[in-house]
Amino acid sequence: MADRRTVVCPVIDIVSADTLAYFASPIVRGGFNWGLHFKWDPVPPAELGGPDGAAGPFRSPTMAGGLFAMDRKYFFELGQYDGGMDIWGGENLEISFRIWMCGGQLLIVPCSRVGHIFRKRRPYGSPGGQDTMAHNSLRLAHVWMDEFKYLSLRPELRNRGYGDISERVALRKRLQCRSFRWYLDAVYPEMRAVANGNKQPPPFVNKGLRRPKDGQLVLAGLLCLDVSEVRTSDPPRLMKCHGSGGSQQWSLGVRF
Repeated sequence: MADRRTVVCPVIDIVSADTLAYFASPIVRGGFNWGLHFKWDPVPPAELGGPDGAAGPFRSPTMAGGLFAMDRKYFFELGQYDGGMDIWGGENLEISFRIWMCGGQLLIVPCSRVGHIFRKRRPYGSPGGQDTMAHNSLRLAHVWMDEFKYLSLRPELRNRGYGDISERVALRKRLQCRSFRWYLDAVYPEMRAVANGNKQPPPFVNKGLRRPKDGQLVLAGLLCLDVSEVRTSDPPRLMKCHGSGGSQQWSLGVRF
């Protein structure tokens, strides 16, 4: 690897949780929404314009988490993971922001593929009834997102505690990291800033939606309509199709 600050991820293929059948995934890259949920995005054509074309590594604003390779010493220099986060959720966005804003880069290597069994539901409990995903998201927002942390789809969390972040703030200062506005401008310009934190997402418009026999709602052949099985009040979002039903299995009614 020419630059030890380069972090690479494979394409994550899908292994069915029911049959162990293997399904190749399309070429997509990581993103997020203002609710701080990870999502998959189509790769902008400009990212595939290198000498290797679609076979070459391309930049990804975020990673899915769990499947990545980086220099071990660099991982510790960059601050490892946030020890104040609990259990699961948000850590993949936090390390993605940190990589980009603190001088590194995050690439997906399309010729590298790893099969993964996606669970149908979150297997982790909530100790003391705490929403650990919200707790973790608040920590990353207050450390890394600057003024954009207020552009949240969950304004009720603004007065919620998230623990001591002084160590992580000091880490950002010590590493001389860039602003989150720089990240949006230079790494993820496709991300549309919401003008009002209370503004709801625009209504979903069916332009190319298809419904296979397995009950999925598939857009552009690669993204499926997915609903959180932890926070049922959250709006549906587009995620990579995992083929295991559960959060991506839908039935169409007459009012759709």
